[in-house]
Amino acid sequence: VAGSQDSLYYVDKVFKPYPININFNFRAVDLLVKDSLLIATTSEKGVFFIQDSIVKKNLNSSNGFSSNTCYKSVLYKNVLYTATNKGINIYDFKTDSVFHLYESDGLPSNTVFDLSVYNDTLYAATESGLSVVPISVIPHQRTFHFFASPVIANRDTFWNEPAQIEVYDNEPITIVLNALSYGTKSPVTYYFKIAGIDTAYRFTSDPELHLNNLSHGNYTLQSYAMNTDDVVSNPIAIVLQVKPFFYQTLTFRILFVTGILLIFLLFVIWMKKAIEKRELLKSEGERRIRTLELAAWKAAFNPHFLFNSIQTLQSLFLDKDFDSANKFAAKFSAILRKTVDHSSQLFISIADEISYLQNYLELEKIKREGKLKYDIISDELCDILFVPSLVLQVVVENSLKHGIQERSDGYISIKFVCANDRVTCTIVDNGAGFNENDAGKSTSKGIQLLRNKLSSVEKILNQTIQFSFKNRLSIEGEVIGVETFFSFPKIQTIHEISGNPG
Repeated sequence: VAGSQDSLYYVDKVFKPYPININFNFRAVDLLVKDSLLIATTSEKGVFFIQDSIVKKNLNSSNGFSSNTCYKSVLYKNVLYTATNKGINIYDFKTDSVFHLYESDGLPSNTVFDLSVYNDTLYAATESGLSVVPISVIPHQRTFHFFASPVIANRDTFWNEPAQIEVYDNEPITIVLNALSYGTKSPVTYYFKIAGIDTAYRFTSDPELHLNNLSHGNYTLQSYAMNTDDVVSNPIAIVLQVKPFFYQTLTFRILFVTGILLIFLLFVIWMKKAIEKRELLKSEGERRIRTLELAAWKAAFNPHFLFNSIQTLQSLFLDKDFDSANKFAAKFSAILRKTVDHSSQLFISIADEISYLQNYLELEKIKREGKLKYDIISDELCDILFVPSLVLQVVVENSLKHGIQERSDGYISIKFVCANDRVTCTIVDNGAGFNENDAGKSTSKGIQLLRNKLSSVEKILNQTIQFSFKNRLSIEGEVIGVETFFSFPKIQTIHEISGNPG
C-alpha cells in the first residue's frame, strides 16, 4: 500500500485505489502495519487505523490528539508515537488512551517533523533541534495504584475488590473507585466502560459509579484513572453477572406459554364437547320431530289408501261385477297387508318396491277389466338399492285416478336408472295431463302427503331428493300424458340411513 497527496493506493503491476469504506481523499504522509492493522498518518485528519479495508478508529483532535496535522508515526512496544505541529501524541493500544509531550515537558519546540525509537530512547526532530527523550521518563510510562473498594451489590458489600459479582435484573450496583496518585495537585479523572454496552470509555471525576437498570446478561466493567500529569493507573476489570428473576428465565417463559396453550386447549376441548352435547340434544329433538311427522304421515296415508281401495271395491259391487269384485277383494287383502307393512318402514329396497307396484297395478287391472298396460324396467344394480317406501305408489295412484281413468288404452311406464351416486325413477302415463297454471299447487291429497314425506326423508338423510312432474307434448304440441321424475341419493345398505324409525 502506498500513500499519496490525495488518497491511498496499492501496487499490483499498476497503481490502483486502495478500497476503503469512506471517501479517503487526505494526504497520507506515513504508513505502518501492526499485525493486520494498517496505520495511516495524514497531514489533515490525524491517524487512521484500517483493517480489512474498514476504518476501525480515527485519532484526531476530537478524541484526544493535540492536532490533526501529523507528520510521522512510529510503533514501539504496543505504543504509537506520532509527530505533529503541536507536540508528540502517544497512543497506548493496551489502555486505548492518548498522552502528550510538549515544550513544557522538555521538547525544544512543539513542531515535531520526524521521530525514531532506538534502545528505549525516543529521538524527536523539531524545528528547534533534536530532542532525545528516554522512554522511561515519559509520563505515560509511570503509573499509580488504582482499585475499587467498597463494591456494593444490592445488599452485599465487598471491601476487597471482587473479580466477579452477581446481582439480579435491575438491582443497583455501586462501585467506589480509589486512585493513589501522590504528588498531583488536582483530582484524577476516572475512565470506565462496560463491555457489552459501551463502545468507548466514559470519564468522570466522581469516584462513585452507580450502575442501574442492567438487564440480565454478562458484562465486564473496565476502568482506569489518569492524573493531571497524564499518568495512567493500572487498569481494573470486574465481571458483572446479572441474573434474571425466575419469571424472566426461558424455562419460566416456556412453562408459562405451555400453560396458556394447555388452558386454551382444555377450553377448546370443553367448548367442543359442549357444542357436541348441544348438537346431540338438537339432533335428538329433530329426530323426535321427524318421528312424529312420519307417524302423522302414516296415520294420514293408511286411511287415504284404504278409502280409495274400498271406494273401488264399492263401485265394482254397484256395477254388479261380482266376479271382478271377488278377484279384487282377494288381491286387495294381499296388497293391504304389504301396504300396512311398507307404511311402517321409512325405506324399502327397489326390488320390493317393484314387486309391490306390480301387485298394485295388477289390482287396478282387475278393476279395469284388463284395459291397462304397464312396464316396469330396472336392472340388477338398482334392485339392491333403497328408496323411500310408498312414494312411487302415490304417483301411480294419482296417474290412475286423474290421468288415464277415462282411457280404455291406459298405459303406465316405470323406469329405474342408477348413475354415479344417484338413483332416478321416471313414471310416464298417456293420460290427459294437468292444467299448467296449477303446476305449483298440490290439488291431490296424495301428492301433498308425498311432499311431506319427501321433506322428512331429506332431513333424515341430510340430502336432497328431486321431485318434479310435467306434461308430455306431441310434435304438434298436444298433451299426450304426464312425466314424473324422482332423483334419490344412492343408499346401498339400510345402515347408511341415520335415524330410520322403521
